[in-house]
Amino acid sequence: MLSVIIPTYNRLAKLQKTLESLCVQTLSRAEFEVIVVDDGSTDGTREFLKNYPISVDFKLRYFLLTHGGAGRARNLGIEKASGELIFFCGDDTRLDKNLLQIHKARHTEKKNIAVLGLALWDEREKVTDFMRYLAPAGPQFHYNTIKNKNSAGFEHFYTCNISLAKKWLEVERFDEQFDCAFDDIELGLRLEKKGLRVVFEPQAIVFHMHYYDEENFGLRMERVGRAVVLFFDK
Repeated sequence: MLSVIIPTYNRLAKLQKTLESLCVQTLSRAEFEVIVVDDGSTDGTREFLKNYPISVDFKLRYFLLTHGGAGRARNLGIEKASGELIFFCGDDTRLDKNLLQIHKARHTEKKNIAVLGLALWDEREKVTDFMRYLAPAGPQFHYNTIKNKNSAGFEHFYTCNISLAKKWLEVERFDEQFDCAFDDIELGLRLEKKGLRVVFEPQAIVFHMHYYDEENFGLRMERVGRAVVLFFDK
């Protein structure tokens, strides 16, 4: 069993597209569950998800928290997960139909790995030249700095598209002090020190549905900067 963990906060319209992409996965519905952890949304997410399982054939579970950050939401998802494999993605990503099947297959080939997939912009949404500068080979995601696909390094532990055995997350969890970014990188560092290796699988693709312009990305980077300070303090 593979547990898909999705933290969400006030992104109902995008979350709906994420869930729609899970409905068409080539992996058998019996082989995965979906756990949505709502970080205190006020946009109707709770009302929508209360009735959602009626219309799908995979198991979907919903948990509600008071607003406390994505790391806290992911930790609750880990606690509630039934699967021996955990897959993390964002509430603003559309999953390629083969994504979960590829992730699961890689774990049957090798042990003690985290499988990192590729995040591209969703061309169905608005994508600008500035966004193409940011990712997938820029300040937002820098897959171009991966020198060895079989050992990508903790700095590429991206929770928009990554899977690993649950046993690793019973040893280490996300540090809930991080409120915006670097909670995944910091966890990746701790897990790497315990023997986990990040393997890059570019055929496992999610499509990012998050619009950035120079102003809102600048505001995000201010928050990232504070997270970097916390990271180096630790």
